[in-house]
Amino acid sequence: MNVVENIKAVLVSDSNGLIVASQLGPGLDENVLGAMSSVVQPILDKIKKDFSFKSFGTATFDTDDFRLIFLDTGRNIVVTVVLDNLGSIDQAMPVSYLLTEKIARVLEDREVQVEIPRISLKMDTESEDHRLKDHIYQMRLKGGKYRFKFVVIGDASVGKTSVIMRFVEHKFEGDYRSTIGLNLLAHTHNLLGNAEVNFYIYDIGAHDFFRRVRSAYYTGAHACFIIYDITRPESFNHVQKWYDEMTEFVGTLPICLIGNKLDLESERKVTVEEALKMAEKIEASFLETSAKTGSNVDDAFSLMAYKLVQAEQQRETDAVKNSISEEMQKLFDEKQSFIIGILNEHKTWNPVLDHLLQLPILGDVQEKELEPGKRVLTFSTGVKLINMNLDALTGTPDMSFFNGVQGVVCVFNGRKGIESAQVWRINILKLINATQPACTILVGIQGDEEQKNQFIENLNLNPVLEKHPLHSVLFFSLSQDYDLELYDNIMMLLESLPKNQPNA
Repeated sequence: MNVVENIKAVLVSDSNGLIVASQLGPGLDENVLGAMSSVVQPILDKIKKDFSFKSFGTATFDTDDFRLIFLDTGRNIVVTVVLDNLGSIDQAMPVSYLLTEKIARVLEDREVQVEIPRISLKMDTESEDHRLKDHIYQMRLKGGKYRFKFVVIGDASVGKTSVIMRFVEHKFEGDYRSTIGLNLLAHTHNLLGNAEVNFYIYDIGAHDFFRRVRSAYYTGAHACFIIYDITRPESFNHVQKWYDEMTEFVGTLPICLIGNKLDLESERKVTVEEALKMAEKIEASFLETSAKTGSNVDDAFSLMAYKLVQAEQQRETDAVKNSISEEMQKLFDEKQSFIIGILNEHKTWNPVLDHLLQLPILGDVQEKELEPGKRVLTFSTGVKLINMNLDALTGTPDMSFFNGVQGVVCVFNGRKGIESAQVWRINILKLINATQPACTILVGIQGDEEQKNQFIENLNLNPVLEKHPLHSVLFFSLSQDYDLELYDNIMMLLESLPKNQPNA
């Protein structure tokens, strides 16, 4: 709460909603805790029900007064970070992940440094995704293997090698000799129990005579640590020189400025405030470490790994979003508008709408709620999204609501069994009858491939489609890591839209 602005409270609760631990922000008394809990628990129950996975990962929820971040430790314990409505999710998320990892270690009775370091976080995101109030957004740091090259630079004897060895070998030796040229180490780090990150750490010698060959070692770096000694002002004064050299050779990189030798606090000569100003100047994150005690060393690498993995995944998602935007631009160039329907089972979790709202090419949006469970979103480009949430309806679904759409995307829970399949068969039949010929209906089934196939078999739509040969019904599964799956299927829907339709 000292690291990230606008945090009102942090709650740790068990699977029954009982608060295990809590901390309120400045100016809030204990009477607020009950109010916070009453806001958090219903939303948390809804997340667990809607996502239906063993672990829901991470989710956010916006209300009029609060922005909530939920992080599942995987141990029947959920961490909730409550921000006011001006708080930044992007700023809070890395520290929230760090907090959750530490709590998971406590639950597993593993060694943990309980302190959260004082950090300045430089995030790459210029603006946060468009969000709708009272709506759940699921986020997930997807698993997989990643390889990143780190360069570690700074004056001689500031403890660069000691910091690296503390991270790689979990030990400290007080008599490391100065690195003459290059010390190369590799280490595999498990990030938040999900992603495997392989670090290739280049510990680069600081001597001036070595500068002419250092450029070769900077090449291909993904991130940089600039380390100084908090007891030696001259090492801090040289941070700008190291930054200039790094940018000369490789340009802009994610940087973490590290003040080492925190164990020598009594001999401190460089204040945290001075370091924060420098970090802001060179657009770096900042924290202080002690290679001797190990304080904050793992956190420094974890935070940088989080940023790099997140950026890597964002690049992959952005590439798909760009393809969708290009496909939409083709339609706009042909002076085509289109209407897409969204039939969603969940009241507060609507992944199709979430993902479409993240496409700036659609333009500004105006939302109109016709009645509970039905709304129309009209974009400045002429595109319309017709949305029906079955959980929010007060009566029987009337699929004539989708009359005139060129495509419909349905999302429902494939883990509820055969009875649910029969209900959805009725819904899909009504959709086919209510929509125009040549309408494409995409059906996303929440679950794995086997569950999807069982649902398709129980739906038994072939006899119906034989009577409606111009309609297309396509199925896809929504796994835990569904971002790219959804974008791929949105792309497929756009490509299937009938051409030369009049403007909507």
